[in-house]
Amino acid sequence: MDLINTVTQHIKSISSVAMTESIIIDISYIDDSSLPPFCAGCPKAGECVPKDFHRNSAVSAFKKNDCIDYRCQESRYFFATPISQTPVNISLESGSNRFYSVLTYVPGSQPKGEQRRALRTLLSDAVKSAFMDVTHDFTIMAESNSDTVHPGFGYLIKQEEKILSLISTHDTEHVKEAIGSYIGYILTIYEQDISVTRSRISELIVLAGRACISAGADAGQILELTYAYLNNISIMADVQSMHNLVLRAVENFSSFFDTYKDTYHVQTIQRIKEYVNDNYYKKISLEEISELVHLSKSHLSRVINNGLGSTLCNYVNSVRIEKSFGFLTDPWLNLSDVAKLCGFDGQSYFTKVFKLHTGVSPGRYREMNMKNLK
Repeated sequence: MDLINTVTQHIKSISSVAMTESIIIDISYIDDSSLPPFCAGCPKAGECVPKDFHRNSAVSAFKKNDCIDYRCQESRYFFATPISQTPVNISLESGSNRFYSVLTYVPGSQPKGEQRRALRTLLSDAVKSAFMDVTHDFTIMAESNSDTVHPGFGYLIKQEEKILSLISTHDTEHVKEAIGSYIGYILTIYEQDISVTRSRISELIVLAGRACISAGADAGQILELTYAYLNNISIMADVQSMHNLVLRAVENFSSFFDTYKDTYHVQTIQRIKEYVNDNYYKKISLEEISELVHLSKSHLSRVINNGLGSTLCNYVNSVRIEKSFGFLTDPWLNLSDVAKLCGFDGQSYFTKVFKLHTGVSPGRYREMNMKNLK
């Protein structure tokens, strides 16, 4: 697998969870025809010559063989991470070596000292992980539940999703088991490599924090806590300490989720009601609603049962019956038409559900309604 492409994928993963913007630059043959995307709109771009500014910083990081952070003239924080200690030869021409470095920008609020340290470690470990993925000849493993790694990378995507789902449902015991299994997998694949394990655990902590934010917790508090954990894990040298840290992080994130889950579930139920009311005439599935509100189907079922007092199917049918009352007052619509307009699969099923909800058949309801109108 191509090294630069692999590093790019790892950095994209880090950037998406740590909310940074990153590019890979060639500091030997840098293209001066365009600016980095995060400098293009900067009011000082013409004054500081950003290409030279970032290139010199990348060269400095390359010489130190370490990730560095620095500020530009606009006081924006950047990170430069060398991709390798020696020039990377990817040219078809023999002897044409190029020096590549990752340039990362942190938008928004400026990171504090411990946050910068955590990001430096996260970025450095991400590059090391990329090297391991390219150079380490490992066998793709499959879990008993048919969960497989993302092609070419040491990631268990489904297992990560499972862990996040268990966090949101407060299934503490199963969370611990899933995290233990996940870390064990990483250690097996990468033969006890600490930096790669630290990289994966760091990403898992960030993902757990972002899941908590999505659930309605205060973003500022969660991000502060996340950076604190990343700073702690950056100085750990043994897997057991990292394992204990991620479990502690999950417990604390869950406590934030406890604070906000009631409000979040009220908002979720309201969104479901609005969706069903607007789409009652269509086929509505639990999977469709799950994607709408970003909850697993099992978790969503519990939220609906608690918030609506019934299953999704029963709630949708109750809305459809309410909508059918208006259609039944139109004498020009037969019962089969009313059933279709309300989203039922056939008149017989419509009649069955209608009688279950009202105690009378649709035809009898129409007769009674017509008499009252007279």
